[in-house]
Amino acid sequence: QLEIWNKKISGELEILDDLGVSIPIDGLSNYEKVFFILRWSAVPGFSRHHWGTDLDIYDSNNIDSNYKISLTPNECKKNGPFYEIHCWLDSIMDSNLSFNFFRPYDKDIQGVASEKWHISHKKTAQQFEAQLSLEIFKDLISSSKILGKEILLDHSSQIFNKYILNT
Repeated sequence: QLEIWNKKISGELEILDDLGVSIPIDGLSNYEKVFFILRWSAVPGFSRHHWGTDLDIYDSNNIDSNYKISLTPNECKKNGPFYEIHCWLDSIMDSNLSFNFFRPYDKDIQGVASEKWHISHKKTAQQFEAQLSLEIFKDLISSSKILGKEILLDHSSQIFNKYILNT
């Protein structure tokens, strides 16, 4: 996660806008880059995937071996390669047959972008989430080699609440 984050802020990997479309980063400040990155990428050390409670769902039977999965909203929309599996998942979740799995980023509430493909085991994830604190966030960021560290620390309360606890 740290490598991905640092490559995004340094321009080696693309940064996406709110719709999941790559944007040019020339002229963006590090502050702007950090907040664009936060829409689609977790702060290193704070990815729900790393808890072992969250995973991304896509339908590999609906793509060929050369397809590069991007996990963007367009892949889940009508005519997208993962539309059908997400319609099926919608019906499972709407019928309370999901075995306590849910979509933590189902709706865009202006933190992490809506990620239809991202599912979480609610009961288990809540146990991990309860262990998080702003102090842990600050300590981890302070001791890391993350690019944009000063922005993350200067805006730590906002980032912690809006992008880490925002489900």
